[in-house]
Amino acid sequence: MVLAASRGETMSGIFDRGSQRIIKKTPGYRQKKVGHSVIYAAALMVVQGAYAQSDESSLPSIPDFFEEKAASLGGSVSHSPNEMISTFTGKLSYTVTDLVIPGNGGMDLAIQRSYNSIDDPFATTSTWADFEYSPVGLGWTMHMGRVLRGSNKALCSSSWTVASANPVFEKSDGSRQIFYEQAFDGDLTWMTKDFWRAKCIEGVFIVQSPDGHSFRMTKKGNSFGAVSSKQTAYYPERITDRNGNWFNISYQFLDNGVMAMTKVATSDGRGLDFNYVDSKLSKVVDAGNSREWEYTVTPGAGSRNYLTAVKRPDGHSWNYSYEATPGVGSLSKVGYPSGGTIDYRYGHVDFLAGTPRSRQSTVVVGKTANAGPEESQSGNWNYVYGVATNELPVSRVGNSITHSYSMPPDDRSQVNITQITDPAGKVVEHYHAGYHSVRQAPTSVGIYLGRTSDHENVLLAYQDFIISSQIDVVAQNYTSNSFNPVARVPRIENYNRIGERFTLTNSDFDGYGNARKVVEMATNVADRTYIRETALKHHVDTDKWIINRVASAVVVSEGEQHETKRQFDANGNVVLESIAGVVSSATYHPTGDIATKVNALGQVESFSDYHRGIPRKETYADGSTVGRSVNDAGNVIAETDARGNITRFTHDLLNRVTSVAKPSGAVISVAWTPNTRVVERGDMTEATSFDGFGRTLRREASAPGQVPVWVNYSHNVMGELIHQSYPNSTMGTGYVYDGLSRVVATLNGNPVGTTNAQHINYTSYGNLYVVNQDSTGRASIDYYRAYSDPDKRERVRLASGETVNGSLFALADVRQTRNILGQLTTVSMDGKTRGYGYDIRYFLTSKTDPEIGTTNFERDAIGNLISQRIGAGPATIYAYDSRNRLTDISYPSSEDAAVPNAPAVKNTYDANGNLVVSLSGDISRSFSYDENNKITKESLSVGASTQTLGYAYDSNEALASITYPSGNQVSYEPDAFGRARAVLPYIHSVDYHPNGMPSQISYANGVVSTMGINSRQWPSDLTYGQGSSRFVNSTYVYDPVGNMVNINELADGVYARAFAYDKLDRLITEATTTVNRQYGYDRTGNLTYLRTPTGLNTYTYDTATGLLTGVAGGFSRSFEYDQAGNVSANGYNTFGHDRANNLRCTDCGTAVQKLHDYDGSNMRAQTVAAQGTTQYLHDSQGLLMQTMDSSLRKELIYLGRRQVAERSIELN
Repeated sequence: MVLAASRGETMSGIFDRGSQRIIKKTPGYRQKKVGHSVIYAAALMVVQGAYAQSDESSLPSIPDFFEEKAASLGGSVSHSPNEMISTFTGKLSYTVTDLVIPGNGGMDLAIQRSYNSIDDPFATTSTWADFEYSPVGLGWTMHMGRVLRGSNKALCSSSWTVASANPVFEKSDGSRQIFYEQAFDGDLTWMTKDFWRAKCIEGVFIVQSPDGHSFRMTKKGNSFGAVSSKQTAYYPERITDRNGNWFNISYQFLDNGVMAMTKVATSDGRGLDFNYVDSKLSKVVDAGNSREWEYTVTPGAGSRNYLTAVKRPDGHSWNYSYEATPGVGSLSKVGYPSGGTIDYRYGHVDFLAGTPRSRQSTVVVGKTANAGPEESQSGNWNYVYGVATNELPVSRVGNSITHSYSMPPDDRSQVNITQITDPAGKVVEHYHAGYHSVRQAPTSVGIYLGRTSDHENVLLAYQDFIISSQIDVVAQNYTSNSFNPVARVPRIENYNRIGERFTLTNSDFDGYGNARKVVEMATNVADRTYIRETALKHHVDTDKWIINRVASAVVVSEGEQHETKRQFDANGNVVLESIAGVVSSATYHPTGDIATKVNALGQVESFSDYHRGIPRKETYADGSTVGRSVNDAGNVIAETDARGNITRFTHDLLNRVTSVAKPSGAVISVAWTPNTRVVERGDMTEATSFDGFGRTLRREASAPGQVPVWVNYSHNVMGELIHQSYPNSTMGTGYVYDGLSRVVATLNGNPVGTTNAQHINYTSYGNLYVVNQDSTGRASIDYYRAYSDPDKRERVRLASGETVNGSLFALADVRQTRNILGQLTTVSMDGKTRGYGYDIRYFLTSKTDPEIGTTNFERDAIGNLISQRIGAGPATIYAYDSRNRLTDISYPSSEDAAVPNAPAVKNTYDANGNLVVSLSGDISRSFSYDENNKITKESLSVGASTQTLGYAYDSNEALASITYPSGNQVSYEPDAFGRARAVLPYIHSVDYHPNGMPSQISYANGVVSTMGINSRQWPSDLTYGQGSSRFVNSTYVYDPVGNMVNINELADGVYARAFAYDKLDRLITEATTTVNRQYGYDRTGNLTYLRTPTGLNTYTYDTATGLLTGVAGGFSRSFEYDQAGNVSANGYNTFGHDRANNLRCTDCGTAVQKLHDYDGSNMRAQTVAAQGTTQYLHDSQGLLMQTMDSSLRKELIYLGRRQVAERSIELN
């Protein structure tokens, strides 16, 4: 299949004043099948400049293609925390943030140190003199950005033909980019290839990031380098964000003449100090929070200093070694504070073989990660580098040079290849443009072209923007031609997996690299393609240099549109946002912190008294407030809720929570070590252990006198969870992954460390669906919709059933359609469809059901439901308070005049949002709460009768007792885990299995029940007995997916059962000692027949609505329904429902009618019948706690949600 490429599209770039045209070519695609892979071709373009090459020598600060830092190049990979390895240069980098102090306006004070490996001076052309002295050690940087320029040039000097004399910007991660002049700008301006800008304003060199931060480079530092190419570093003395928050940075010359930071002070009072000994960093001190980080920098190879340890305030350290050979001077080992280690191995590659600049580069060729003593997991990664020797296919049109490439490449000699093999043997190849790949257009050297593996091919293409009329000094080193420097932004991303392709195409770029059109497409090539287009506009403020904030996004797909619009203030803060027409607004404090938020209803929340970026006061629309105390480290140390109750927190020196004191109850304490977190409350202890890379290994809860409960977790060295045990068991669930870290097998009942399992579910991916098959023959296919991201999918169909001759025989097939937001619009099954309608705001406004037709919903400005009606029927009306809590429901008259109307409901809440009163006619429910917002009392009033339940809790907030309306108190005697150990006076003791199921219950009458579990944690046996007598003695047998297939009754055999199921797990046969039953279903899951020894019952359904119309056979019924789909008659009785869908009467209007009343939560409160009146008391969880008529009160007693006793009290 061949798709034709578009040709000749051009656009002007804002940076070139129209003097040159940037030629943008849409790549042509050619597709062929290689195994399961699909190959695409793309185009790579550069623009040839008009200048002759200069003989001015480059300074050492100019970053060569093959000396770029790993973090700044596309294609870098990270297999461990904080690590990055460039797949182009093979260089290793680390970025570690030692501390962060939050700040107002989001301007956090972060101290970050970055490492970049070096070329081995003993094996490459590099010499020790090439490496600048760093007070943090060779290869490490710790600063907030700096500018480097030749010492013989003034920082603001300009008008150089070749950019080798230009300033070079070094970011805090150590990566460097050249500032190129923009002579066509009204002011003298420089630009980097990633859109950082610099200006000279009144002689001050100011660097601006694309998000509006500015750096005043006013501190002239030390000079370094050879005499012929000496350069000087300039550092920022002030950094200001777009809202005016600032850092002031002080420096000093160390004894060896190197400039280093000594102090950082911020506009909101934060500060850090940097201490040095013998020109080496020794400490970073956060005096305001009484903590410090200690740095050990020691001498080593080449008479250079090396960072060997960083000790945190908790006393634990990062450790580093530099003992590799080859790779002298580079990081050879990293020891994490949590005990994990990574060892690196180095080799050498000549990326410029066959050129006059041929030289060896030191690259990572292998690494070994060890998760530490807590987890004996270790593994090796190997890196192999191939260097291009031939050029990619090239064509010239005018002044443009185009190189074409495919993925995987047609000719491997035309690209640089880095092959990475992980510990599982999975191989990924990464492809870059090497020098020989694009020797006629070397500005493209290093471009990340894509990657391939057994599971995925990824192709990438880019858009170039000329940013200067100067010559690209780096490319000039590799060609006799001259080229303008270009900024490069992503244009195309193609992900090709088995039978499916995902594409993201950016186009119509503005002059700042922002795409104004984005097209996303996913296809399974055969029969399904999904396309989504987004039109973007960006907020661009060239004064503050805020250039990439989205101001509007219009998304279009399948005839639908969704629009988001934003307005910004002068500082780039969003002050107005409209999402599909739902408008909200915000105001800000001068720091950029939010002052007020106003929703589409005009409800206002305000935030004030900020400290460290956290509001110490929040005021809601109803006037209630939440208050906070915040310490200087940015931790909340106390929070006062809207009812005035205070929760207090403490933290350690790494800002981890160490205690929580709720308004009442025992204090929660948390203790930390590098590999454990121990939480204690009262007698309960929960200990979590971690491996050397911070992954959970074990969680264990314990308490005095209790059997500890634990769960173990196993990970492979890549960090994937491969086993999670059942509680207190070596058996559990195992997982197997493919090369994309997707689960391809789930092993249920899997002994740890084995591939054995009682049940296995296999998963395969491709063609925009996921196939699940298990070891019992069950199978399903999930069909998905996606766009450009292969891992963001939305289900559109699910077919389930069984495998027959290797194919799915579907017993059920559910199809779904979705709108542009992924909301369901239809769900169809066997000819029946449910539909969902939305307004232009994408609020649900209608639902169409086969059973009842269309229900319409009316919404307020923020989506609260304010009315609901079925068809043309009357509406139910809803109202809300200023915090959008439901306060009122008004129901229309019942459909049948003989049925009582649903009374109006009115709810009131306390300041924390707890429901305190709910009125429904003359029925009222009221609630009281303790300081922790747990219910202490709930009352139900029906007319003049009030029934009250009282609750008490232990110091760990576990339910300790319930007091019934009669005054009867049931005590649960919770253990430290919160489990009821008794239900006194009815149950004397309860024991538990580790999974939380009761193992033994001893009743007050001497009966003891025991419950066993099998290796899958399912109930295996049940006995009830008294003394040596067993009157229930059952065992249970299951199929592999957990359906019960046998109940063996060993006491007398009367209750023995056998069950069989279809592949959808529906019961199809049931056999007892005396009766066999068979069940049949239609394709929507409706029961169609029940066959018993006495006859056949058949069930019929309305062909249009799907409602059950009748049962024929030994048991006969005919059914009628009201407008809402409630049963109104069954051939024997009539049933009347009100508009709240509560059953209000049976046999309405007759002498034998029963009338029912309900509370505001639609729980039955009272039944009035000819025989008398019965009242019902439910708790807030819906459990029936009491029934009461004129002569008898019944109290229902529970263990959890299981009724275990009943107490009857005669009232006469």
